[in-house]
Amino acid sequence: MWRVVRRAPEARARQIRTRVVKVPAQRQGAPRSLAVFVLVCIVATAMAAAARAADPQARAFAARVGKSSGETRLMRPSSLLTPLRVGEPIRAGDRVYTGEDGNIELLFTDGAVVLVRPRSEFAVEGYRYDAQGERSLFALARGAVRTATGAIGKRNHEDFRLRTPTATIGIRGTEFETSENACDTRACQPGERPGLVVTVYKGRVAVSNASGTTEVPEGATLYVRNAQEPAVFGTGEPQRPAQPAPQNRSNGAATPRPPNGSPPGVPAPAPVRPVAPLGPAYDGPPVGQ
Repeated sequence: MWRVVRRAPEARARQIRTRVVKVPAQRQGAPRSLAVFVLVCIVATAMAAAARAADPQARAFAARVGKSSGETRLMRPSSLLTPLRVGEPIRAGDRVYTGEDGNIELLFTDGAVVLVRPRSEFAVEGYRYDAQGERSLFALARGAVRTATGAIGKRNHEDFRLRTPTATIGIRGTEFETSENACDTRACQPGERPGLVVTVYKGRVAVSNASGTTEVPEGATLYVRNAQEPAVFGTGEPQRPAQPAPQNRSNGAATPRPPNGSPPGVPAPAPVRPVAPLGPAYDGPPVGQ
């Protein structure tokens, strides 16, 4: 004879809970790893958004590559060097390098143009050009660049800066070329001279270092040897000594000039012969009377 045993609802609930708890561990591993991964992504996204909010100009778009030839490289934060191609976007924090035959043209959003010459290292340290503000902060570690400034710096000269190891350059609305030679850190090659050379083609620039600030007018060239010495106008090349006066090899004395003033070896001009007078002056009545 069969007996029907009815279990209490509490016993059934305990049995259900026990079965749910006794899920194999290997089945719980995948969902838990996925949850951790999603949580990490959310935290990373939030941190990146907070960083952008704290510094809205971090990695701001600044320019595009207009021309690129020869050996060129682009280095971005936390990335490897890559060749530069025409149309490549340049952002704040980017650094460009050129080799022995490398040339780069950078076209900035404010209309500025920067030509990076061979054997140069140029960086866009900061850039902003929008309705909230504007600034253009460049750095030249070595080599040469030619700059035609754009809208940035026209209203406020402090918005534009080009920093080099020797000095900092501010603008007055201009076109200029900068060459920085860092051979102080190594033996200078023949014909090289350490320091900074600035040539202004249009407008004016202000060059500043520890010794003070020098304004360079249009058409002038300024040379700064290092970050402490004062700037001097010119290219910094040594001046040639003046040629000495010709000497007489017999006794070392200067060769005298003849009384007539002619150089040695040139015959004296013939003496001027006096001209006879035309006759006595006419003192009669006026002609025709």
